[in-house]
Amino acid sequence: MQGGCRLLFMGPDNPPRGPGYEAVWIPLIAVEPVEGSSRELLSQAGPGDVIVFTSPRAPRILALDAVKQGIYADIAELVRRSTVGVVGPSTLKSLHAHLGKPRSIVMPPNGYTVRALASTLVGMKPDRVVAARASRASPILGEVLASSGVELVEVAVYRNEPLLGNAAVTASLIASGSVDYALFTSPMQATLVAPRLHGLKTRLAAIGPETGRVLDAHGLRYFMPKEYTIKSLISAAMSRCNR
Repeated sequence: MQGGCRLLFMGPDNPPRGPGYEAVWIPLIAVEPVEGSSRELLSQAGPGDVIVFTSPRAPRILALDAVKQGIYADIAELVRRSTVGVVGPSTLKSLHAHLGKPRSIVMPPNGYTVRALASTLVGMKPDRVVAARASRASPILGEVLASSGVELVEVAVYRNEPLLGNAAVTASLIASGSVDYALFTSPMQATLVAPRLHGLKTRLAAIGPETGRVLDAHGLRYFMPKEYTIKSLISAAMSRCNR
């Protein structure tokens, strides 16, 4: 054990490790890449379209698919000459690492959420936005864009498949108080676990308002960091453990 705070992570990737806390990991979601997503993006994105990535995972998976399809250079060139919207710094870092630097970046100045990005895009008045993301992603992007007459084209880069057995195990762990904080980092995680939570002995945390709304719907109390990033979420949870 690395510290006195036990944090439960439920995302599909290995959780970050660091001093001062023990990471307990029960993945609630399996990520399945969509074969040919890079070819689909090439066929859909035209001159003047804004390309959008809403998670760090999407650029990485898209780049891997482009390599398999033999069109990585074409995808990198598409990004290089495009305006690209990203939700926050983690997604921007992934974009640069896996696909290179675009002509220009759009990132919401206040709050790293899909809603904030959508509102920022609306202010730019693009004709079309092409979103390369999960097949069952948040509908908020499309709703906000449609309200201002902006067309949204979805390109599924990966699928999030729920691990229902792990959701039951996670709910039992949270109810038992075996961890100090359960860190919900997506609305899907909260949707899978929240209906099963009763008589909690573990404190809850949500990475941002979209995840928080799911917990709100089930009458669950939680805290949310000022900056909607996993780094801030961990830091805030650790500071509360030490109080």
